[in-house]
Amino acid sequence: MPNTRNIVILGGSVSGLGAAHYTLNHLLPLLNAKHEAKYHVYLVNPSSEWYFRIAAPRTAASTSRLPAEKLFFSIPDRFKQYPASDFTFVQGTATSLDTTSRKVTISRSEYLDDEIIEYHALIVATGTKTYHSALSQNGDSSETLTAIKTLNAQVSSAKNIIIVGGGAVGVEAAGEIGEHLNSKPGWFSTPTKKVSITLITAASQLLPTLRPAIGKQAEAQLKRLGVDVVYNTRVIDTETAGAKTIVTLAKGEKLEADLYIPAQGVTPNSSFLPPSLLTDTGYLKTLDTLRVDSSLAGPRVYGYGDVASYSRNTVVDVYDAFPTLIVNLQRDLLAFPNEKPKGKDRVYVKEMREMMVVPIGSGGGVGAVFGYKLPSWAVWLIKGRDFFAGMAGGTVEGAKVKKVIKLSAEESVVYLEDHLTAHNPITLDPLRREETKTIPASMTSATVSIAGNTLVPHSTAERAVLYKNIYKTAQEKKIASYVNRKMMLLYDATGAQPKLQERAMKTARAHESAFTEYSHAEILALTEAMRRTLPREVRDLVYDHLFNEKACSDLFAWMTAQQGAPGWKCRSEEEGPPPILKPQVVGLEIVREAAQAFYKNWTAMIEESEAEYAKPEMILNLDYFGCGVIPMDHVRRVDVNFYRQKSRGGGEKAWSEFLAPLFSLPFQKKVSIRFDMTSGFDRTPSLLVALEPVFDKLVALGADLEITYCHEQEPLPNGDHWYPTTDMEDVLKLPPDQRKGKWKEICGKYRM
Repeated sequence: MPNTRNIVILGGSVSGLGAAHYTLNHLLPLLNAKHEAKYHVYLVNPSSEWYFRIAAPRTAASTSRLPAEKLFFSIPDRFKQYPASDFTFVQGTATSLDTTSRKVTISRSEYLDDEIIEYHALIVATGTKTYHSALSQNGDSSETLTAIKTLNAQVSSAKNIIIVGGGAVGVEAAGEIGEHLNSKPGWFSTPTKKVSITLITAASQLLPTLRPAIGKQAEAQLKRLGVDVVYNTRVIDTETAGAKTIVTLAKGEKLEADLYIPAQGVTPNSSFLPPSLLTDTGYLKTLDTLRVDSSLAGPRVYGYGDVASYSRNTVVDVYDAFPTLIVNLQRDLLAFPNEKPKGKDRVYVKEMREMMVVPIGSGGGVGAVFGYKLPSWAVWLIKGRDFFAGMAGGTVEGAKVKKVIKLSAEESVVYLEDHLTAHNPITLDPLRREETKTIPASMTSATVSIAGNTLVPHSTAERAVLYKNIYKTAQEKKIASYVNRKMMLLYDATGAQPKLQERAMKTARAHESAFTEYSHAEILALTEAMRRTLPREVRDLVYDHLFNEKACSDLFAWMTAQQGAPGWKCRSEEEGPPPILKPQVVGLEIVREAAQAFYKNWTAMIEESEAEYAKPEMILNLDYFGCGVIPMDHVRRVDVNFYRQKSRGGGEKAWSEFLAPLFSLPFQKKVSIRFDMTSGFDRTPSLLVALEPVFDKLVALGADLEITYCHEQEPLPNGDHWYPTTDMEDVLKLPPDQRKGKWKEICGKYRM
């Protein structure tokens, strides 16, 4: 059994959810393919539900404005799509981190023992918490719901409210409560103030990360909602006196309020981390690569989201830093056991332009995007309608991280040089594991061991489907996907940089043959094990699945091109037959068996032509796949088509010589031969007379004979243009001297 390497993600908010989904969807397949070890993702969060805190200001004012149930999402339900072998959700709180033993301790509950998880890679995304528990989730969702319910009741009964904090949360909370209690202003009117609401900030303006003019605009909109703003004032203490709260300001003044809401910033959820990893303000020290200094924390430890020192506690910093986290995480994990990957790291560069959208009530707000000031109606359109609550489900379901992070040109080249080589091959094990998931639980008969994997098939048909799927998965994913498609993507990625493009293609050419050779060796081992393990009748079922009607048609095009026919380009000469018919891929014995199955399912097409490629002896006696098997010995169906305006000379003798190879077909296996008399000329009766000896001999040999004609203008109800002519076949039952007139009579009947 391979050892397990755990990727542990602490925190189940926007940061942790995105990292977990992306790792499971995109990184785990790469890792499990490259390394012998099994990789497993742990997601740890104090609550089994995620609280969409961006919309908290509206719900905290009143659930009538935005119901609380729209902000809570079950995390386990959204991760059911992943197998238990790949993912585990742990409801608990991290209480300590040992960077030496690389273990994190999780407190589950007072009724359960602590759980210790060893990590190969650790992403700390525990986020921050607000000073009021209704504005963020600091524990189980029931605690947050209770806090929301309590705050709603306090808001509805309060006559004097003090809110502290001039950032986005404070302004949004003041706007929501002001509109809820003092009513929404009209176009040209301001409602009478019913409740006193004061917003206190220590700064000289509201929303300090935006330009002062936008702060003034926010103050004006708050004023219309009955909210007064006090600047340059700091709260140093609060105490309760009965139902009231006494607020002490830095200048010594005391204010009394029915409701006090602290909305002045956040504190990081980092108490479990060693002090050496923290800044003076308690944030996780994070480099611009989003790694934590390995000299302090060891390799493969990352800080992501609000808890990390790079962040300014905005969702913009979360989304903008995501590619940096993922690219460096992927580089580190694929480079293991080397601690440092090749090439340059992805570096996070902060967006320094103004980026903030702040609804003030339900009618509009203020903000800026990429430095451009937004009008109030745009704030309503972007965020003010529901505070993004309608998009929250996509976050917890991983919709925002479904696309693969695009590598830069240089990153693409390094990736190819490091990982698409024969020295670090992608094995078939994960492909086999993927296919074995589909085996029904009812399969309880004797196990069949193949290529080191134990499968438990039940019936021969189920075995055939299973092994067919394994073969196709190996062939398609190994060769087509991991070589051709990766190299084309690499070429596209470097297209704008000629030097890197040249380097990429040189690397691709150098490794393609080695990688393909390795892939063929893996498939050869698999198919050889299949040949040793499965009885022939089961293997024949596998071949029958592979050679369906379309597969036979595509392969026939290549075969016709091999005979020298012009215009047949469905399969290129370089591509050749499919891998199941290539001895260097699956072995000579498998090719022989597969060729026999193909010929059995194939319809040999013979045309009335002088060209060599159309002659029966060419079509039926050519060893197309170089395995010593020819169609003559195995074909079960032949179509003979007549399209030429003039019949070949020589009469009966000429036709007998031309079609003589048909007499050697394996009639003991029941062979069907169809003669299509689509000439469109008056020669048909004489042609049929000339063919009589051929018809008679084939019937005597036991052929299942069919004669048809084509009428382009009058298709059958099923759309087919080839009409059966049972009365023509009846003519063959008459003595030879009675046939001539009958042929002419029937041809006239069918307008041939």
